[in-house]
Amino acid sequence: MELLAGELDAAVLTGPQIDVARSRALRLVATTTNVVDYLQCNVRRAALRDARVRRALAQAIDRARLARTIYRDALVPTDGVGLEPAFAARRRLPAYDPAAAARVLAPLRLQLDFAIAGDWRRSADAAVEIADELRRVGVTATIRSYAEDTFWGARESGGILEGGRYDLALTSWSPTLDPDRSYLFGCTATPPGGGNSMGWCDPAFDRDEAAGAAAYEPVARARAYRAAGDILAEQLPVIPLGLERSVYAVAPRLRGFRPNPLARDFWNAWEWKVAP
Repeated sequence: MELLAGELDAAVLTGPQIDVARSRALRLVATTTNVVDYLQCNVRRAALRDARVRRALAQAIDRARLARTIYRDALVPTDGVGLEPAFAARRRLPAYDPAAAARVLAPLRLQLDFAIAGDWRRSADAAVEIADELRRVGVTATIRSYAEDTFWGARESGGILEGGRYDLALTSWSPTLDPDRSYLFGCTATPPGGGNSMGWCDPAFDRDEAAGAAAYEPVARARAYRAAGDILAEQLPVIPLGLERSVYAVAPRLRGFRPNPLARDFWNAWEWKVAP
């Protein structure tokens, strides 16, 4: 590695690189970011229209194990899709319970197309793990890998997500610190005018989001956004897997390197110092 040779002072690591860095006793710096990875459900498909099915899918996935074994702890399991604790939903995701999941899913004998963006964020390895967990509860998930520009492409150019050409998809979202999520989950936020490629619509969610956006008093604003978050956690148009962690190997001589949650790695570059 260039770090061991003294050619680099800092490098971002992924997957097995983290294992190598730990085995070499390199100095690691990590921070949890605002990017949430999730399993997205195309609720326009009859197989996924029922929230009970989506909740059973969530029960079938061991998110803690996925974060530990596939992402090498570069993923922090989360129940929500926001970053600010003041607006966090009160409702939690269903706990990992494959037996309960099988009771709902096995009789349905679901066969689902599972779309991923090539090897983005270890998608291939994560998809194999998730598909195997779903297989154990009676669901056949066929993994279909696409180039990133096709996976996230515009609907008119054949984009997989925007075109609704999937049943399940492994993707992510980078929420801002503002709690508004209407542009991703709102009934009118369909592509290209928004990010709702799931086809999900709940008027109660739209009502609570609008109430939050209209409120200036902090308590009332938080109450509205928490209620909207509770609806997401109950309906699960997306199943959160975890918040991404940025992991860096940093040379001992570099001081002051402090990446922030918004992935602005150079925000404090003026504070960096390189010891002789």
